[in-house]
This record gives sequence, C-alpha cells and structure tokens, in this order.
Amino acid sequence: MRAEAILSSGLNFLDLCGPAVRTLRGLCGLIVAALQPKEAPENMSDELTQRVIGAAIEVHRILGPGLLESIYEEALCWELKLRSIAHQRQVEVDVVYKDKLIKGQKVDVLVNEELVLELKAVSKLPDVAIAQTLSYLKATSLSRALLLNFGEKRLVDGIKRISL
Repeated sequence: MRAEAILSSGLNFLDLCGPAVRTLRGLCGLIVAALQPKEAPENMSDELTQRVIGAAIEVHRILGPGLLESIYEEALCWELKLRSIAHQRQVEVDVVYKDKLIKGQKVDVLVNEELVLELKAVSKLPDVAIAQTLSYLKATSLSRALLLNFGEKRLVDGIKRISL
C-alpha cells in the first residue's frame, strides 16, 4: 500500500502491522526493564558492608600502611564506634571436629553479628588468608566477610569480599 492510500483509508500503522508491532513492543519493554538498575535489597547488608569499608578506608587514610595488625584493629574498632556501628573484637569461635568442641580460634572483628572482618597488615596477602576467613564463616554460620589488608599502599587494593 502506498502512503497516500494508507492516509486516505484511515488505517494506522498498528492496524497494518498490529501483531508483529505489539510483540516487538513487548520484547522492547522486557529488554528496557532488564536494563534498569535494580533497587537495593530491603535488608541493610550492602549498606553495612559499605559503611565498614568506609571506616577502614578512613583508618588507612590517616595511619597509612606499615603498622602492626593490632594497631589497625584498635583504630578500626574506634572508627566503627564513632560511626555507631555495633561490633565485637576478638570473638571466640568454636570448631567442631567429630563431635569434639575445639576452642582457640578468634575472629578479629564481628560487625553487627552478621559480618566477619579479618584484618591483615602484610605487603602481599597470603593465599591462606582467604581459607582462614572462609573457616571463620563456616564456624560462625555466617555468610559474609571482609578481608582487609592494611599493608597495601591503597586500601582499596587490599579489600576482598568473601561470601558463602
């Protein structure tokens, strides 16, 4: 059909191509919806992790690399307190081996009873650090941890998110 005939007949584009256009419009709508950013989850987990990372970056910004792990732990706990983030230091975690309770393992910092923090202050993070952090998650039945290496020149290069 020529354009003049379409205009004079009163038909519109959807009348001529209806089903195909409606299907295409539906697919485009699905694609656009899929590309839209998702809203943050209702729980505060991501916000909590970001707040802790912000506190750790502040500590590293002021102190820099090269100090003992215990210094960073104390400074970070002070920064968490200043930011009203609930936490506990050196939390004992029991390991069960064949029905035997074994004590002696401690989590550096436990934040809000849901996030494990394992702190390091080394120039290069050893591979065992990730395994150690995973063992803390298993022992505590928690699912999220941050491995923070204050020995890095830039702390952002020393942050590892770990989850089960």
